[in-house]
Amino acid sequence: MARIGFARSLSKRLKLGRPLSGLALAIGILAGLSAPAEASNQSGNVTSVAFVSGRVLFWLSGTKTGTIPSCDCCGRWEITANSPNGQALMSIIMTAYAQGKQVALSGSGSCVVGSNDTEGVGYIQTY
Repeated sequence: MARIGFARSLSKRLKLGRPLSGLALAIGILAGLSAPAEASNQSGNVTSVAFVSGRVLFWLSGTKTGTIPSCDCCGRWEITANSPNGQALMSIIMTAYAQGKQVALSGSGSCVVGSNDTEGVGYIQTY
């Protein structure tokens, strides 16, 4: 109930017509996060998605720029789907993939602990 109350309160403060849905609220919160200065960036369409033991691996059509971690092997991105934050990010990626929307993201600046071969996502936006 507290989450619904918070969404309604936020909707009123932002002068929105209806309460924010969970996904819209997650996107809004994630949009406020910033990526570290030493991270890579990429924009484009999601071209492929794989799910392996709680790891969501995905590839974008654009070129990776910025500082790519030395541990990154394959030019792909990773989200750990075992947390609410990871599940929100996964939802954004899957929605963009299904709808053919463009994605802009910045990396975390390091490879995801446990896999050590793929940079994690620090910031993501669809457009």
